[in-house]
Amino acid sequence: MTSVAYAIAHPASRGVLGRSYSPAAVAYFGRAPSLPAAWKDVYAAFIDGLVVDGVWPQLDALHVLAGPEQTTANVNLVQAAYGVTAVNAPAWTRKSGYTGGTTKYLSTGFTPSTAGGKWSLNSACLFGWSPVDVNADNNLIRTNGLTAAYAGINLDRTSGQLWSDLNTTTSPNVPITDASGFWLSNRTDASLVRLLKNGGLLASSAGASVALPANPVVVLGWQSLGRYTAIQASITGWGAGLTPAQEAALYSRCSTLLTAIAGLP
Repeated sequence: MTSVAYAIAHPASRGVLGRSYSPAAVAYFGRAPSLPAAWKDVYAAFIDGLVVDGVWPQLDALHVLAGPEQTTANVNLVQAAYGVTAVNAPAWTRKSGYTGGTTKYLSTGFTPSTAGGKWSLNSACLFGWSPVDVNADNNLIRTNGLTAAYAGINLDRTSGQLWSDLNTTTSPNVPITDASGFWLSNRTDASLVRLLKNGGLLASSAGASVALPANPVVVLGWQSLGRYTAIQASITGWGAGLTPAQEAALYSRCSTLLTAIAGLP
């Protein structure tokens, strides 16, 4: 008896075992053609989870800098615009992310006052994950300037303080002893900024919204003031304000993703 092998062609929206991917995942895969097939299910689960949580529609940008290769790490998962661009060759490590240094940082091209994004005056969030603790003045992610109002997550281990501003000219601060982990600055009204680490609330601080920052978001430094950092960033992003449930969900999804990435080939 002659056996005949039939080739089955899978559409672009299906995985190698016939899994259907969501439109959000398929759109991201189109922007990241170098993503290995073995990584797709992990990224799809991450994206779909954020969609279910209601976080995905709130975001302007989400970067998994701890990717399989540098080109993919630079891509914005949410949309075609506002990926990261490495300036002066910051070190990139597979599955870990970018490490800053003197004059070395990541630019994004996103200026809150002109982008017309989800980030608005009284509804905004800014976040980043560092896998390491560095005893220095660490600007993990921020707007690059002090014009009118600004935003940032400054993990200043030299003074033992987290300084975080979001559409303000003041910086609410809380004591810290370790710069590693997932950091979130979140605003959902005109008067308060919530500061969180690893999904837990550190402080709900008074900080009246003043204006949308007129300087672009940068990662790993505060270049306009000549401040750079040797801290590492694995995940970064920003968008509209999040509910407490969404704050917790974003941390949980990012933690699950980084754990899964560590086990990938």
